[in-house]
Amino acid sequence: MGDILKKVEICQLTQGGVKSHCETVDALIDPGASSTVITSELAKRLRGGVFPHKFDATIEGRKFPLKLIAVKLDAPGCVDDTPLTVVVGSELVARAQHDVEMLLGHDYLQKRHVALQYAERMEAQTAVCAPSTVKRRGRK
Repeated sequence: MGDILKKVEICQLTQGGVKSHCETVDALIDPGASSTVITSELAKRLRGGVFPHKFDATIEGRKFPLKLIAVKLDAPGCVDDTPLTVVVGSELVARAQHDVEMLLGHDYLQKRHVALQYAERMEAQTAVCAPSTVKRRGRK
């Protein structure tokens, strides 16, 4: 299957859910990954801390810290920031063998209803977000 590399705006979220520091990074869309993962370096640049160790994620028997961020995929229909708890693990991102700082996993793809569009040879070409069905107060 073809790899989809996209630009993603990623922001640190405060405890009150306010965005504080944002960056645009390259990400690999990886529907086979159960969790979204960012590098340790990116986590440091976003400032703010990671969750206390009692909330670590266990992947392949190893513990990795978690961080709360806001994610906005640069793709059609992806208009809102999505709060997401991500795994911080540079070695997990390095396995993708791409020069990226983030793997967008199944957790984000499902939460934002991201659809992968395929070309003739079953190689993914692009991604789009389905419109949100949630009605928000104050919006028409």
